[in-house]
Amino acid sequence: KWFQGNLAHRVGDLRNARAHYEKCLAIDPERFDARLRWAEVCLQLNDRAEVAKWLAGEDILNPQRRLSELLWTARLLNEVGRNDDAIDVGY
Repeated sequence: KWFQGNLAHRVGDLRNARAHYEKCLAIDPERFDARLRWAEVCLQLNDRAEVAKWLAGEDILNPQRRLSELLWTARLLNEVGRNDDAIDVGY
């Protein structure tokens, strides 16, 4: 489902990309890269509420995250209006 989601996202088929990422996450809920891509697609579909809901329950300063994941998370936080949190994560 991961590759299908990436392919659909790449060609602009956002609804199918979201569905494939959600199936991927149903199989492996801890797959953070899939969650980030899912969130990106949700934003592109103007579904900020779903992203905000997910981020509300996420440990945004998780020390186990790679730098690229933290920066992506900071950008998502900014997109949903959590600018102070985005700055905290980014620095």
